[in-house]
Amino acid sequence: MAELKFHIIKNSKSIPEIIPLTNKELNELKTSRKQLIDILKLEELYDQIIESFLEFKSKLYSNSLSLVNSSRKNYIANHEIRSKLNRQLFNTLNLSKLYLDKHFHEKDNNYFVKDITNDGALHNEVREQRTKIYNENSDYRLGYKLRNLTQHSALLIQTYTVGKGCFHNSKSKSIQARFHLPLAKENLIESGINKNLLTYFGDNVDLHEVMDGYIYAISQMHMKNRKLTKPTIDSAENIFLSKVRKIKRLDGENEIEVIENNEIIFYLDLEWYQVVHYLQQKHDGEINYGHIKHNTYAK
Repeated sequence: MAELKFHIIKNSKSIPEIIPLTNKELNELKTSRKQLIDILKLEELYDQIIESFLEFKSKLYSNSLSLVNSSRKNYIANHEIRSKLNRQLFNTLNLSKLYLDKHFHEKDNNYFVKDITNDGALHNEVREQRTKIYNENSDYRLGYKLRNLTQHSALLIQTYTVGKGCFHNSKSKSIQARFHLPLAKENLIESGINKNLLTYFGDNVDLHEVMDGYIYAISQMHMKNRKLTKPTIDSAENIFLSKVRKIKRLDGENEIEVIENNEIIFYLDLEWYQVVHYLQQKHDGEINYGHIKHNTYAK
């Protein structure tokens, strides 16, 4: 036996009301709720990846400014800089691995879009995009391999380079600060990275540039997930909202219990789901930091 239980106000008193649910209606609600929760979890995970990577990039820019006028070698400060960058990079790469395993993982039979929509044609779209990204984005391929290194081998950032260039014009002298994270190819090869993959990069691999391309690939996958699951998720949300609206017309209070076999299994409200709308607005398109050039002064 399944039912919705809520309260209505009559003569200034709160009176319990019951609306019976058929098995079909209950299963529909259960399925819709699972779909909405799955979307929330994926949006939260994607947000963690982007925020973690922004912390990594912010630290790079901060180091560039703080070290550009320093000529002394400070091995303790050097250690602290590398330590923080390695932690931030480790977090970003491992969060992204969690995402990729949920997104599409044949060995574990994880197929996010297919699981949400039960649509084989949409699943094939995901597979095709994944193959295209893998074939065309060498940064993504290397980033994926670097994730394995950080987990099983060693810390990636062993050194960094700091530099500056001076530019003169008739009015002033300007300084261009640089802070680079080079990865030597020979070290990567010794760690098990395929030589053929490294032919797509210069003598020293720029880790910052690789990570920009890697995050861009994940962003492309996430936007595809959103697009393909949107009709199913919109329908799931409307299933909840339609029942809520019906009860509101009866002057029902906010808390609506979904009851099965005399036990509360969940509540019908979707206030928690507003986090999904917020995160989708916060990250509303593909993110390619490699194409962004900063100029913080007005001309």
